Amino acid sequence: MMEMEDYNYGDEDDESLHFDENPDFAHMPKLDRMRKIRRDILRTINELREAHGAPRINIDPQANEAADEYAAFLMNNHEDEEKAQEFAKGAHVSGAIIPLVGFAILEEDEDHQVSLTEQMMDAHGLLLELEYELKILADPANSHIGIGFAYNKEQVKVVEIVTSKTISVHNLAEDESQGVVVHGQVLDVKDVGLYAARIVALSKMNRDIKVVGPANINYNKATGDFVLSMPGPIENAFYCQEDPKMIEFYIRRKQIDKIQYGVESGERINVN
Repeated sequence: MMEMEDYNYGDEDDESLHFDENPDFAHMPKLDRMRKIRRDILRTINELREAHGAPRINIDPQANEAADEYAAFLMNNHEDEEKAQEFAKGAHVSGAIIPLVGFAILEEDEDHQVSLTEQMMDAHGLLLELEYELKILADPANSHIGIGFAYNKEQVKVVEIVTSKTISVHNLAEDESQGVVVHGQVLDVKDVGLYAARIVALSKMNRDIKVVGPANINYNKATGDFVLSMPGPIENAFYCQEDPKMIEFYIRRKQIDKIQYGVESGERINVN
């Protein structure tokens, strides 16, 4: 495939200028060069959802990764939902997925070539004109989306992996103890109760680094808003490229009214 630098991306965010070249940030992942296009696509989807009375859809970074892999696969292969599922599983995307594929054919005459951003938006725009795809993107039951891209000199592919989740994470931050604080929302407050969370390294998914339960959760049962605290120190919880970490959330669908938030109960937290 062509190098991304071959295309004009337009103006980047001022605050990200020279970010990748700054040694103070060498331990952090490289900035996503497609982030501006993702934001533009996400904005159009949320405008569509607002017009249909649906809540905003959220970006799923894991689904972004799976969508990129599936888009690259489609440059030389036909659509294959089982392959999309395989990429999603490999990227640790939780829940069932619905892959949508948009495309644009590039003109041979370079005088009529437009920027990569416009080509990507044109490929995405195709999905907004198709009945099935439009229904999926506007469905209130779908809460998260991953957006991926691939292209060569002949065509552009945009893959949008849509999922339905019970929890949305709004913010992750490090606290004074070098622990982790999570702000989020349970999206289905009637049928789901947030029960626990754990941090694991992707290299050792069967080994807990940290596990917390209801005692560490401040939860508003009416709105679903929560703040979950995972006391530290937790070594390399953020921005560790050599051994990245993941937070897994655990829910209950039964006896959710009996979950005692913010109260030490002595109950052993079982996430098996």
